Amino acid sequence: NFGTRGEIYVMGQIFLTYSIAIGHIPLLKNFVQAVFGPMLFCIGAAVISLSIREMGTAFTALATPTSRHKGGRLVVSGLYEYVRHPIYAGNIACLMSISIMTGNAMRLLLTAAYWMLVEMKTRKEEIEMVDRFGLEYNEYCKRVPHKYFPFTFTALNKQQEEREVPTNKLKLLDEPKQSSGSSKSRSSNINGSSNINSSSSNCTNNKSAQASEPTVSTTSTSKKNDTDSDKVKGKSSHSNLFP
Repeated sequence: NFGTRGEIYVMGQIFLTYSIAIGHIPLLKNFVQAVFGPMLFCIGAAVISLSIREMGTAFTALATPTSRHKGGRLVVSGLYEYVRHPIYAGNIACLMSISIMTGNAMRLLLTAAYWMLVEMKTRKEEIEMVDRFGLEYNEYCKRVPHKYFPFTFTALNKQQEEREVPTNKLKLLDEPKQSSGSSKSRSSNINGSSNINSSSSNCTNNKSAQASEPTVSTTSTSKKNDTDSDKVKGKSSHSNLFP
């Protein structure tokens, strides 16, 4: 059952605390400074050069995009298919590699300050891009949600949220059952009301039939009176024939 309670995180905390206390990663001091630092610098420089080449005449160091008559356009190919600001990502990688190679904490803090400044600048740039390209840039931001690196901790959090079913979704899953029960009760109410209506209609029909019976009796009595009068008339005629 090792690892089920988060033991791996505790081990990582202990290891990093020890590395910070001694000033380097055990057994990897020379490797990190001599191999990882230069390798990260080369990767950052390659990303910068490829991104500038992909932008072409649309490249500018300012926060406002290049105008169309000067070659400005929305670049969505190359590295821009994965991140929206690969040039800044390359800059951050190069500065971080220099901090690693020199082992200077102040350079690392200044790199973090540079990243914060770039974050503010990109917000201004993206507002200008929306004003210039409108819906096209909004669709691009939906397709490419990451600014600098294609795989970040925010993406991990989103994947974890997608795996877990929140309580509000569970409530939504329970609602159809309740609605089906309510629909059944509604249908039973409707059936009951229809039965009541049918019974009431039967009562009204019976009443109307009872109300129509006297008319029949009156007509029969009228017919009897007519026959009696005819008999009287016949008698009177016979009496006239035989005085």
